[in-house]
Parts: sequence; C-alpha cells; structure tokens
Amino acid sequence: MKRTIIPGARTGRVRIPASKSQAHRLLICAALGEEKTEVVCDGISADIAATAKCLSALGAKIEEMETGFLVSPIKKVPEGRCDLYCGESGSTLRFLLPLVGALGADAVMICRPFLISYYGGGTEGIVTYVEKLRAELTDAMYMCGARCLSDITRDMVRELR
Repeated sequence: MKRTIIPGARTGRVRIPASKSQAHRLLICAALGEEKTEVVCDGISADIAATAKCLSALGAKIEEMETGFLVSPIKKVPEGRCDLYCGESGSTLRFLLPLVGALGADAVMICRPFLISYYGGGTEGIVTYVEKLRAELTDAMYMCGARCLSDITRDMVRELR
C-alpha cells in the first residue's frame, strides 16, 4: 500500500515505544536492589521477556503485570547450574554476561544460532552459519534424490510430532 503525505501542519497523537535498553537496565537494577520494585514498561517485547526469564532463573521473583513487571530482588543465587535462555536477544546476552560473573552464578547462556554466530564472528560468522545450513540442505536433498528445490515432493518430507 502506498500513501502520499502532503506537506503541512499535523495534529493528533503518536505513541512512541519505550526504549528496550532502558527496560533491560531497569529490570536488572530492580533484580539487584534491596526491595520489591515495580518496573513500568510500555509493552513487553520478546527481548525484555527473555531478560525477565533469565533474571528469574538467577533467583529474582518476577511477576508480569498489566503495566510491566513486579520484581523482587535476588536474595540468593540458586545452587547448581542456571540455564539462561536469551533467545535472539543480543541485549539480554550483553547485559547478563557481566551480571552472571558478578553474582558468581554457574550459568549457561543459551541463544539462537544466528545470535551465537554473530557474536562469535560478526558478519563472517553469520555467513559461515548460513553456508553450513545450505550445505546441510544440499546433503539432505542429495540423499533424497532432489537436485533442486522444485524436485522436492511431499513424500520426501517427514512430519515430526
């Protein structure tokens, strides 16, 4: 859809989304604070939700509310390994790496392959990962007798349940 905007004065309201970086920082500060804190967020993205889940795994009690989160600070880091699922959130990974070290937590940061590839090798890491996926697809196609994508038939694809 194309819209033409004619120059001139405008009226009305525009909703500006909150800064995700600020929300990450507020959640972390609340988790390291001394008392229960309400963190107000103008919407909760997947990245912010990942940070909240990771902080919960590190011992904070985080309740999602209509306006954001209610955060009870980390009193004690859990015994044993904490699995921290960062998803695709580079901010969660960047902010929590030093926090995990400072807390002395035994933690594993679990991220999606593209995020790991980027942090491991930048653009070259992404290119390498995409090439790996291409090679795996090519091998699978070869084993099924497909020379190109249009050769793939329904009977070559197995549904996983």
